[in-house]
Amino acid sequence: AKKGKTKQERTDAELDLDVEAYLPSDYISDPRQKIEIYKRIQRIDGADELADLQSDLIDRFGEYDAPVDRLLKIGLLKDQADQALLTKIERKDTHWTMHIGAAGRARLGGEDLFALLSNTTLQAQVTDKDGGYQITLIQRKGISDDTMIDTLMTLTAALPKIEQKKVHAGSKHE
Repeated sequence: AKKGKTKQERTDAELDLDVEAYLPSDYISDPRQKIEIYKRIQRIDGADELADLQSDLIDRFGEYDAPVDRLLKIGLLKDQADQALLTKIERKDTHWTMHIGAAGRARLGGEDLFALLSNTTLQAQVTDKDGGYQITLIQRKGISDDTMIDTLMTLTAALPKIEQKKVHAGSKHE
């Protein structure tokens, strides 16, 4: 606060994606090192920290397989969801739903969401729910879980940028 920086509002989004995302014992065998890495994944704060962690894992343990890659992406997705003021991201069969609470809705308009979703080829539904929005993406046959996670990462990364554009546009008119 003394430096004139405002603390960014965040949520603590719950992620329930039902995908294989973990650190296998044949990759990291020492339980203490595994716990340390899980904690680092929980604390990922942006793409730069993810890149540092990826480099560190490769340096210490070698190349990693899909479950580790997914776990790292989900760590970044969680950070992005918190910044975008999402309350939950969940998967039920082929439906991947992002829940935007009232605080997130206050920063976004419906037009913003539809413009954002125009960048994906996935079928999407936006509904009003509990004072916020629900955005559901439908996973078609042939689309992998990894592609769905990548799409969620793209969308959650873009949500705070929409709000920033609106703030800057509003300050130009004042």
